Amino acid sequence: TQGPILVTGISGFIGRHVAASLVAAGYEVIGFTRNTDLPRETARLCSRVTFGDLGHPTALKEALEGVAGVCHLAAYLPSDYADPSEAEACLSVNALGTLELARAALRSGVRRMVYASTASAYLRTSEPLTEESVVSPTGHAAWYQTSKVAGEFYLERLRDSDALSPVILRIASCYGPGMEPRSVLARFVACALRGEPLEVFHGGRPQADFVHVLDVAQCFVSALSAGEGGVYNAGSGCATTLLELARAAKVALGSSSPVRVLGADNPVLSGSPALSIAKAAAAWGYAPMSLQSGLATFAASS
Repeated sequence: TQGPILVTGISGFIGRHVAASLVAAGYEVIGFTRNTDLPRETARLCSRVTFGDLGHPTALKEALEGVAGVCHLAAYLPSDYADPSEAEACLSVNALGTLELARAALRSGVRRMVYASTASAYLRTSEPLTEESVVSPTGHAAWYQTSKVAGEFYLERLRDSDALSPVILRIASCYGPGMEPRSVLARFVACALRGEPLEVFHGGRPQADFVHVLDVAQCFVSALSAGEGGVYNAGSGCATTLLELARAAKVALGSSSPVRVLGADNPVLSGSPALSIAKAAAAWGYAPMSLQSGLATFAASS
């Protein structure tokens, strides 16, 4: 039988979907969060929930009792990603907190840990990004990105020196029910539903790899029981410009909202190329839904 799985950050956008996907796959879920206002539907998925933070050894020990694996999504998200004063909190939670969780997991006999990292830490190129592509977390969100990559390095060190078998998921631009309403895709969907114009900035040229949260959640489920430890990309395998995204959102919602392209004369912001998902496909049969299918699923839940 499958042992229980600890999900840290279970109250977050991706964490809630990971918990639901684990339950659907037959796992018992144990939650760990600092947020005492846990959504009721998420709390119902858990056999128990421990409230605390990654810096409290007692809370970690309690949360890890009897656990067979860990899905680690707890993170500190800055209120201003460009503010260097946020660096200390990012490092404390996202890097050192990850190390403390991993060490506590090893003491509890846990060997498989799946860690949510960020694909935004890759050095921007014109080619699809593989797991061997250069990591250079020096962009707009450098303080956050650096802390997430530091967490990766700590886990890789424990993989080299101890019995931990971590899987690191570098997650692309994730969307779906419950996402941050200020994000560009959520804004497009909300405007399309209201029949308001979809305003696309920077000439609509910036691009990103948009992946549905259900596909990312399935990566967590798959990684618990299959695949070698190491880094895996969790994206859609395709890059989409903001203009293409706005038009696709209109189609998915059957909206007649106009698309307004603004800032066409601004300097070009290239954004992020597609992530190569060949490694995840080989390890887990990963086959994410298309943007059209993902947006239709998102629209149906909006």
